[in-house]
Amino acid sequence: MATARPAKQPFFDPDIIQFPDHPDTPDIVTFYYLIKQSAPGSLGCHFGNEDTTVILSRVAVGAKPNRTCVGVHFPDLLIAFDADAIACRLRNGYLIPEQGKPPDFVLEIAPVLPSHLDAATQGAAYAAMGVGEYWQFYPDGSSCEGAPLAGGRLADGRYEPLPIIQAGDEQFWGRSPALNLSICYESDKLRFWNPAEPAYLETFAEMVAARKADQAARRETEARIAAESRVRQLEAELRRRPNP
Repeated sequence: MATARPAKQPFFDPDIIQFPDHPDTPDIVTFYYLIKQSAPGSLGCHFGNEDTTVILSRVAVGAKPNRTCVGVHFPDLLIAFDADAIACRLRNGYLIPEQGKPPDFVLEIAPVLPSHLDAATQGAAYAAMGVGEYWQFYPDGSSCEGAPLAGGRLADGRYEPLPIIQAGDEQFWGRSPALNLSICYESDKLRFWNPAEPAYLETFAEMVAARKADQAARRETEARIAAESRVRQLEAELRRRPNP
């Protein structure tokens, strides 16, 4: 007798107080610098376990379940390890007490912030939540203490700046201890560098290009093998023919 499959949990549960959707969703800047670059997907592939690694974009995070935006923040990128992804889906956001821990990492694409907030205010809010790292990315190249990229690690209730290295006119990077990756400003694009490879995490476009290149190489190999097989057949036929 076949074993009955357990019922899937609903995406939303009407008995659970859910967070609101982002009031400004969709946002073209977040789309261009995060979603189009397939950063959440690339990070998900890199970290592996989608059940316990939560990667969200412009989804609510807060300390209390709330159907309004009061006390709620919507980071452009949130990453939490050893977390409950299903609870996030049911809650429509990241509820810190429910998860038992704050997010490990948040990133904001600055200065794309609500009009009543600046980067310092936003950073203070994340520090109060206990978020381990807070990063800012300035796609227009505007300066944050001399660089279009800034990161800080929480210590004693405030963010201690992480070193930012300039590697060229349009290349800056800093290492994220939380992710064990480097966050990079690369000619106005946000990239994640894996020092263990060493290589950037692939974007979706790069994955597609690599697949097309592999397919083309495979077709070329198959055509060469077929041609070599035909030559061998012709040579065998010639050897079988009687000499004149």
